[in-house]
Order: sequence, then C-alpha cells, then structure tokens
Amino acid sequence: MKLIKLLLVLIAFFLWNREESNAGGFDDNVFVESASLVLVAESQSSLASIFGHSFLKIEGRGKVHALSYYNRLDSTVSSFIDVIIGKSEGFFSLLPYREVEDLYINKEKRSIWELKLDYTNEELLILKENIK
Repeated sequence: MKLIKLLLVLIAFFLWNREESNAGGFDDNVFVESASLVLVAESQSSLASIFGHSFLKIEGRGKVHALSYYNRLDSTVSSFIDVIIGKSEGFFSLLPYREVEDLYINKEKRSIWELKLDYTNEELLILKENIK
C-alpha cells in the first residue's frame, strides 16, 4: 500500500511539473514564420520505416519544430495492412526539430531532404491555426 501511495505522489509530481514547464501554451511557444516539407528516407534496419517518413518543419522567432503524424504499429502483417488502408490509429507529435533531425541522421543513419514551402504570411497564419 505504501508503494502505491509513493507511486501516486511521484506521478502527481511529474504531471504538475510537466504542466508548469508548458506554461504559456501553444501560441506562446510555437511561431510560424516559415515552413518546410521534410522527407526522410527508409531505414534498412526497420520494417516500420519501409515507406520513409515526411513531416513539417516549422520555424519562427529562433525556434524550430517538427510536426509529425505517426501510426501505431506492432510489426505484424495485419498492422501494416491497417496502416496502408487507413484503419490504424495515429497521433500527432510536435517536437524540437533538432531532436528529430538527430534521431534520423545520427541514430538511424537515414537521409533527410527539405523543401522550403513558399507560403504568404496569411497562409502561415492559417497553417498555425490548423495545427494547434
């Protein structure tokens, strides 16, 4: 029983600190002054990356983020079929770009190509409104 109480206290502490570190919210931390489409090559060591990956690189006020969508895979054939036909669940991720770049280039040894998107300021505002 003491172990359960200790775990609950640690979880509450973690969640409280996480909320504090995110103070200010999306609008105060994510700025969209330019965007690029980033294409990542497939990995020879991971069947899950057979189609490669693509995501948006969002830059503004000295901050750079990677906006990605990931599917949930369990490396079974049926899981891959579900992804291909659009029946799998997925989630969006907004991470610091340098972390994502480091993962793909240095850890997974994959190639990255960036295509800068030619958006007007109005289009960038619409992009931001649609991703928050």
